Amino acid sequence: MTTSTSDPSISTTSRAISIQDNTTYEEEECDGLSDSSEAREVPPTWISLRLTHLIILIPLSFIVIPALAVTPVCLWYLNGFNQNYTFFKTFFTPFLLGCLGFLACFGLKKSILDSLIQVLFQQQPHHHHVSFNLAVCLVLQVALTELIRLAFLVNQKEPDSRILPTDLIIQADSVEKSFRIQSRLPLDIHFFIVFWVGLGWSFMELIVIGCSEWIQQVILYKHVLFEKEDEEPQIGNEENIAIRDVHPSEPLQPSQQVAAHVVTIPNNRSRNLLNNSMPRVETQPSDSSTSYPCLHDHSKVSGVPDLNKQLHYRSASSKHTPRSANFLTTAESAIMRPGTSIKTNVQIGEGTYQLSRAIPAPEIEHESEWDLNEDLAEIEILRIAMESVQRQSVENAIGLAIWQIPWFIIWIWRLNSTLLTIAISLLLSRGIFSIGVNTTIRRSVGYLALVIILKSVVVILWSFQIKAIGLIPLTYITLLICLSSFVSSLGLWGLLS
Repeated sequence: MTTSTSDPSISTTSRAISIQDNTTYEEEECDGLSDSSEAREVPPTWISLRLTHLIILIPLSFIVIPALAVTPVCLWYLNGFNQNYTFFKTFFTPFLLGCLGFLACFGLKKSILDSLIQVLFQQQPHHHHVSFNLAVCLVLQVALTELIRLAFLVNQKEPDSRILPTDLIIQADSVEKSFRIQSRLPLDIHFFIVFWVGLGWSFMELIVIGCSEWIQQVILYKHVLFEKEDEEPQIGNEENIAIRDVHPSEPLQPSQQVAAHVVTIPNNRSRNLLNNSMPRVETQPSDSSTSYPCLHDHSKVSGVPDLNKQLHYRSASSKHTPRSANFLTTAESAIMRPGTSIKTNVQIGEGTYQLSRAIPAPEIEHESEWDLNEDLAEIEILRIAMESVQRQSVENAIGLAIWQIPWFIIWIWRLNSTLLTIAISLLLSRGIFSIGVNTTIRRSVGYLALVIILKSVVVILWSFQIKAIGLIPLTYITLLICLSSFVSSLGLWGLLS
């Protein structure tokens, strides 16, 4: 995802965002940055990022599925199976079962592993146990996934040849043998069925993880990148930065303090790596004389009305996701009168957000309207804070901002995932379906153990060694592993003989 193992992210000492009715941006050069001769990577605009990742990358990702589907379709007609098995039974039904298999695996894995992670991290909260607990959770996740996949593959056998608890040997299907004798290549009908189960699994995985979750991560940068290039501030002739501008926010006076909230955001980086879930926010009122209502579910809010507001942002380079965010609401006067300016500070790690909102006269005529507008202001602040925490979590996990990842590297991720899914399906099924000799349960368990080890190695590499190896080298290493697994699985089915 980057051209080197180093992190080319932009380092600044102070930033600020200013949002008024007509949004304007200014940027001050950071201390010592103007004297540096090192070239900084210019962030793209939001339009270019959206064009690259949402309009170009997603369609290219879906090309992988039909490109790999050409192989079984061509071999289908070369082997003459079209005269005995219908296309619908051999292709469409396994594809649909593969999609359903991924959805079942995704739901069960999330619910079961969430409970497991909570138990492990509560019993061993020390830092030196975090890596071990995460590795255990990853291996259990892989094992659960492959067991569910194996159950869907077993369902593809004929009713008289499925694995039963009382059977120690799986007998070969006589009808299958007759077709293999008539075939031009030593393939059986189950190769095509299993291949399409893998394609269906990969297709749904691409939709849920490769597209849906990736779109959510890209949208996190919507409010920190400029919409168009002409909005970029002009800083001499050398640098045009597309990140929104920066200046320190003004310190608060003690006499202006009205209320304070502390939002605790646990630094469960290992859990976020596993579940790609948002941190849990718990709001607690401070000991101030005036308290504001706590918001328990911010995800159900669809939007914020157009308020007369001004937002400032100040941050310093931070390497870790902060453990807490402090919200401080102030007012210019103790009595809320028309024209009162409400200010709210949000501190996340080393960064500080400040929201200044002028209250017009009609807005405080009724107490209920004032409470509603106050809640909406808190929701806006929480949205900004949560987006910042999510961005830091993603960037800490992969070592780069999303806009710094080349689009073709992300496309290779999609290819790797599809190749590995099909290879694992073929390897697992090789232990189930016979190839002219009887297949024992011990052999099936051996293939299952091999698949779990293979996938665990890949997952652990991406979870623990991504920064040590580097994104681009690790991407190509994974590509070699996936291609080797895919070719080996084809060889086990006799395609290369």
